[in-house]
Amino acid sequence: MKKLAHVIESLGEVLYHIVSLVSRILNTVFFSGDMYQTLSARTYAESASNPNWEKLRKFINFIFFFQKNHCQTAWQAEVDRAVKTIQRNNAISEAKSQMNKDIK
Repeated sequence: MKKLAHVIESLGEVLYHIVSLVSRILNTVFFSGDMYQTLSARTYAESASNPNWEKLRKFINFIFFFQKNHCQTAWQAEVDRAVKTIQRNNAISEAKSQMNKDIK
C-alpha cells in the first residue's frame, strides 16, 4: 500500500511539472514572456496594470476553480523559489569567500 501511495504521489509531481512546463511554453511562445515564468504567475503580475491581462487572470482562475486565487498563488510560489535560489547562491558565495580567506 505504501508503494502505491508513493507511485501516486510521484505521478502527481510529474503531472505538476508537465503542466508547469506547458504553462511556461505558452507564456514564452504565445505571449513573448520569460521562459522561467508560468503564464499564471505572469498573468497575476501583469493584471494590475492591464485590463486584458486582468481578463486572462479571471479566466485562468476560473479554469483552476479548485484553487483559490490560482494566479496569485502561482506568482507567490515563483517569488518564494527565487528567494530560495538567492539565499542558496549567497550561502555558496559566503562559503567560497570563507574558503579563500582560510587558504590565505
